[in-house]
Amino acid sequence: MTAYDAWDREYQENKQAYLEIFDEFMSQMNYENNEEWERNFAQRLGRNHCVSVASATDALHFALLAHGIGPGDEVLVTDFSWISSASCVDMVGATPVFCDIDLDTYQMSLDSVQRMYTNRVKAIVYVHLFGAITDTSALQAFCKERNILFVEDAAQALGSSLNGVHAGTIGDCSVFSFNSNKVIAGINGGGVVLTDDDDVAKRLKMIRRHGKDKTFDLLGYNIRM
Repeated sequence: MTAYDAWDREYQENKQAYLEIFDEFMSQMNYENNEEWERNFAQRLGRNHCVSVASATDALHFALLAHGIGPGDEVLVTDFSWISSASCVDMVGATPVFCDIDLDTYQMSLDSVQRMYTNRVKAIVYVHLFGAITDTSALQAFCKERNILFVEDAAQALGSSLNGVHAGTIGDCSVFSFNSNKVIAGINGGGVVLTDDDDVAKRLKMIRRHGKDKTFDLLGYNIRM
């Protein structure tokens, strides 16, 4: 059985409830409603901004773009994850550097991160694999000391927490997925980037909409939820 089979079964069992939600949404749908949803989601996680896009892959890609990661930069990534955790690095022209996992947690190993670090490393994509969340305080300190951007891939971890710390609140920015096999599934997927930085949020919104602001001063896409 695939995630899509499970989604179809869920829909058939609760079809009337879904149709009522869809009807209510469509009757009042406008762009401002999406902005309200973004504000509510950010508030729920205690972050300042939420920017919705078409997938968590787009979210990772745009998060790196918005922080200026590009050619000549290296980004530390786990060697045990979905392809997007590393492919987004290649999308911006940077080089993914693979780190081993801790066999007790299946999360990225701090020891491996320390061994693979060079002065070309500008970011790390840390994945809460399978929705598990571990203590990242030592890794956060390591990144802060070296001015490394901490991108938190919490695609599978919505609702996960450890000692009162919730997934999505740890990184300089974080991403979630709403694919059909995630905690909350959209009809055709979706993703978000969370950040507390006003300037980064502005750039993210421009990138997802053709680089559009009052002026078109960066190359953007047309990728919205």
